Amino acid sequence: MAKKAKKAKREAEQLRQQQVAIEAREKQSKKSTKAAKKQAKRHQREEQAAITARLYQAAEELVEQNKQLVGAIEMSIAASSKKGRKKGRKQTAKNRGGARAFANVYESGEHETGQDKPRRMKSTGPAGEALEALDFQVVDKPISKAKMEMLAFNEEIIKVVVHDSANDNDEPIPSFTNDGRAQNFIRGQTLPVKRKFVEQLAGCKKTIYTHIKVQDGQGNDTYDYIPHTTLAFPFMVVEDPNPRGQAWLAAIQQRG
Repeated sequence: MAKKAKKAKREAEQLRQQQVAIEAREKQSKKSTKAAKKQAKRHQREEQAAITARLYQAAEELVEQNKQLVGAIEMSIAASSKKGRKKGRKQTAKNRGGARAFANVYESGEHETGQDKPRRMKSTGPAGEALEALDFQVVDKPISKAKMEMLAFNEEIIKVVVHDSANDNDEPIPSFTNDGRAQNFIRGQTLPVKRKFVEQLAGCKKTIYTHIKVQDGQGNDTYDYIPHTTLAFPFMVVEDPNPRGQAWLAAIQQRG
């Protein structure tokens, strides 16, 4: 009996030691897991900070690139407009033998091109909600009294010249279709065309965007998303027999 008691006591002591060892391993495992979680969270915060820094750097680089692009486009438009106006005047004088100048000669660049409102882009929050929604604004439409009068007005023949472009990427021969009929505009040539095609020409615009870094009401960095709209094909009207023509063109161009 004494031997059995000693054996049982020895086995109990072994089991207790095993239990202590198991508890020690579990405790060490919990410590290791907690340390690993802390390290993982620290790495995650560092990665997020690095990503945010890269995003801000990319945004600032994009702002600078957009500024350079705006400058290049403005220079290209100015150069093409100057060259096109010169050719248009020469062609007009040639067609009329230089006898007289038209009273209704006007340049598309004389009228303001409709612009969209700047939009604010948040630097935090869901990506789908970062950019402010578009705000549509209704503007005055071209002058017209009745449907038949408007149709007759749109069928009138006027003479226009689309300016040459110094940009090789610009469309060489702008083309439009209306009521199943096509009209090509050969750059640098004065062409008699129906007013409805000129309306399409004047309504064809291109927009680029620049970003300006600002701070919101809470002092957080954010960006204003600013559009810059110009005519896609600057042109000049060299003859328009209708006295309403210039006001009509101005209204067309001012559409947003």
